[in-house]
Amino acid sequence: MNYILYILSILISGHIYGAEFYVDNEHLQCSNNNEYTGDGTEESPFCTIQKGIDKAGFEASEEGINTVHVSSGTYNEIIIIEDDLILLGDANNPKEVIITAQGVDRDAQGEIR
Repeated sequence: MNYILYILSILISGHIYGAEFYVDNEHLQCSNNNEYTGDGTEESPFCTIQKGIDKAGFEASEEGINTVHVSSGTYNEIIIIEDDLILLGDANNPKEVIITAQGVDRDAQGEIR
C-alpha cells in the first residue's frame, strides 16, 4: 500500500529565512535513477527531497531557517527531517507534490511545530 503525503505551501511569519535549496525530480538530469547530484540551486536542483533536507540541515546557520523548495512531481522516497527547516511545495501547484513511501506498511507519524 502506498501512503501519499501532499506537501502544502505554508507561509511562516516571524522567521528570518536562511539559505534556499531546490528539488526537482523532473529536471532533465534526474532521469538517470537519481544519480545526478546537483548543488541544490534552482538551475541545478537535487533530485530527491531527502538530499535537499540533508543539505539544509547540514548548512543550518544562525542567519535563519533554511528552505527546501520542492517542485511538482511524484517522489518515491521516505523522508526524515531532523533539523529545523521550511519545506515548501510548488507555490503554483502544492497538491502536485506527492511523496509515495512504497514498502511502508504502517501510517506515517510526525509532529508539526
